[in-house]
Amino acid sequence: MYNQPPFNPSASPAVPPPSGSNKKVLFGVLGAVGCFGLLFAVALAFGGYYFYFRSKPSVANVNVNSNDTPSSSNLNTNSNSNVNSNTNTNGGTISSGSSGLLRAKVQPKVGKFSLVKVEAMTATPPTSSFEVVRNVNALLTRIITAASPTEAVYARYRDGSSDSYDGIDHRLVQVGSAAAAGSMMESVVTELKGMGFTERRRVPNTGQDRSTLGTKVYLQKGDGQYADEVVLWTNNTNFLSAVTGKGGNASLFENGTTY
Repeated sequence: MYNQPPFNPSASPAVPPPSGSNKKVLFGVLGAVGCFGLLFAVALAFGGYYFYFRSKPSVANVNVNSNDTPSSSNLNTNSNSNVNSNTNTNGGTISSGSSGLLRAKVQPKVGKFSLVKVEAMTATPPTSSFEVVRNVNALLTRIITAASPTEAVYARYRDGSSDSYDGIDHRLVQVGSAAAAGSMMESVVTELKGMGFTERRRVPNTGQDRSTLGTKVYLQKGDGQYADEVVLWTNNTNFLSAVTGKGGNASLFENGTTY
């Protein structure tokens, strides 16, 4: 036999490289996928950001004034009194600036009357279940506001265990001069008479040395135990008032004050 050449199978044919057009298609697909992924990531991030801030509770701007913070010297420490800060929400305070001197004068107890609360006077009159008392409170609030006082304080007193018609609405107001305080009082007297009040008596307000500090005026509407009574008085540059729905209580209260 003839010697046959050794068997040497030929190698597998090589796969031809992709043409230029195929490369462009491949790169286009990859680029589109990458671009889509980038857009998806951006959209996801924006959606998370939007949801986060939409879900946060809105916070109103708060203007904090250090002058509205009452100092400890202005606080009444009587356990029976509810002492409020100068930042009253009922219409805002009506004084142009508070020294706290009048507030410090408020007595925790005046005779049989006990202090319920004391606060900077506001443009909203205190409420009452009695129409005449409500009308007097509105009148005093309007006239005091128009006077632009340097300090105005409102205090509520209770007669014993009751806190209704026989309580006392008390105001202490400081203005620029004794003449201004006297003029404010006369304006209140005139309007109270127009509401049906009668001026019962008028006397000087004297100090311990018998010097004249101002004037006291006692007014009343109706007669008997449930008559409405208002006492107004001045003390130099201060105007003060006491309003009640029980005859005699305002006079009794004024007589027990130290000013």
